[in-house]
Formats: sequence, structure tokens, C-alpha cells
Amino acid sequence: VVTNKPTRLARAVLQAAGLLDCFTTVHGADTKAQRKPSPLLLENAADRLGVSTGRLLMVGDSILDLRAAHAAGAQAALVQWGYGHLTVPE
Repeated sequence: VVTNKPTRLARAVLQAAGLLDCFTTVHGADTKAQRKPSPLLLENAADRLGVSTGRLLMVGDSILDLRAAHAAGAQAALVQWGYGHLTVPE
């Protein structure tokens, strides 16, 4: 999981939903520099998983997710719910 929420909060939400054990790692934005569209969280996740960022698929709900994936060299898929209506550049 890669999120702009602080790691501690993200883990608590996933735990409350009974989903925390479904994920290998949770990477939250604990500093401003880590916030998407920065690629840092995706790069950290790739390192933790032992893969290149090109092997990642960012499934997101905002243009920031798309930009972070692009900056990291990862693929992206955007859902149509979440943080509002998306206008995706072509």
C-alpha cells in the first residue's frame, strides 16, 4: 500500500477493516517530501519488494497517483471513485 496518509493511520485503517494482513508492506507519507506525486513511496515499496518500479502497478483514485506512477516509471490504473472526477491527460 502506498498512500499520502501517515503510515500509522494507514495501518490503523487497514487493521480496522481486517485487511492489514493482506499486504506485505504499507508506505505512508510521513514527511512532506514523500507525498504523491513524489515517486519516493513507490520507489521505497519497490525496494522493499525487491523489484524495479517498472514492475509495479499503481492502482489509484487521483491524478496524484498517476503522476507518482509516471515519475517512478511504474504503470498506473485509475478507478472512477475516490477523490472526485478525474481528467486524465492524453
